[in-house]
Order: sequence, then structure tokens, then C-alpha cells
Amino acid sequence: MNYRIIGELAEKTGMTIERLEEYESGTFKPVSSELEKIANALNVPLMVMMHGGGLIHKLSLDRDGKKVSSWEEY
Repeated sequence: MNYRIIGELAEKTGMTIERLEEYESGTFKPVSSELEKIANALNVPLMVMMHGGGLIHKLSLDRDGKKVSSWEEY
């Protein structure tokens, strides 16, 4: 991973660059709370971090309170 990018990720997550490099290389696996921090910093759903990319179904409400269903690809 690019050192500048991993440095930014370290800042956003509060983790060390060394720890993130260990995750990247597969030396260590992050615990769920660390994985959640990484997902939040990267602005991707935790499910994508756990299971890989794909389609994510999202439900929300519009201005009138009606349910809106959408799919987003990661």
C-alpha cells in the first residue's frame, strides 16, 4: 500500500502504520472493532470488509416517509 495512503488511514483509525501493514500482509488479522474502524475510515460498509465486494441493499425513507430501496455496488 502507498505509504501516504496508509499514513492517512492510520490517522483516521488511530492505529499505527505498522499494525495496518501487518493486516495488509496477513501477518495478523484485525479484531472486529479494528475492522469497523477501517471500514468507517474508508467509508465502506463493514459487511464489505468482512465478505468482500458485491451489491449492498439499502433501505431508507424519502422526504414523505416512504420506503426507498436501492442497491449499491462495492
